[in-house]
Amino acid sequence: MTIELTIAAAEKIKSMIEKRVEEWLAKSTIEPGEKEYYLNNLGFRFGLEGGGCAGFTYKYGLEEKNDEDVVLNQHGVNIYVDPKSYAYLYGSKIDWKENDFESKFVFDVPKSTGGCGCGSSIGFE
Repeated sequence: MTIELTIAAAEKIKSMIEKRVEEWLAKSTIEPGEKEYYLNNLGFRFGLEGGGCAGFTYKYGLEEKNDEDVVLNQHGVNIYVDPKSYAYLYGSKIDWKENDFESKFVFDVPKSTGGCGCGSSIGFE
């Protein structure tokens, strides 16, 4: 598998997409007839951008697909990755962890050579 999405992460992303679309409907940002389009086309953007103490920071959130994206679909969730990030993130695992103190996405990136202590920055050779 190229990038693995756990069931827990998929369920969280589906919930986030549904919430976002409902918010847009409530604010009249989208028309009721557009609801299905956005439910089917919003996906999880997973990528990297320069910065942070280890060289790169994670870029993730809900977005629509860009023309050049690598598109993956797992557990009914679209994952959008730009080609440059994909070269570094190939083989990664995206999970969702929740406990009494925090809730967050956790990324296991086998190609990384380290990161910062807070987990928001990642390095590569």
